[in-house]
Amino acid sequence: MESPPEKIAVELTQKEAIILFEYLRRCDEEGTYRFIDQAEKRVLWNVECLLERQLTAIFDQNYLALLKDAWAAIRDKED
Repeated sequence: MESPPEKIAVELTQKEAIILFEYLRRCDEEGTYRFIDQAEKRVLWNVECLLERQLTAIFDQNYLALLKDAWAAIRDKED
């Protein structure tokens, strides 16, 4: 009998999660991923699905404003 897979937890802020979700969604839509193995594609799809289930913000009418706010808050500050 196969043992259950070992799991790890990764914590993201809401803003980080919105940015990651948007990036994955956009790459999936544009087909811009470059995979060496189909397993990489499967893992990214799984992460995108997990984020989609957790992020109510992506269904918000003001999603674009939330995304722009997240980008502004997370990007490196220029000197």
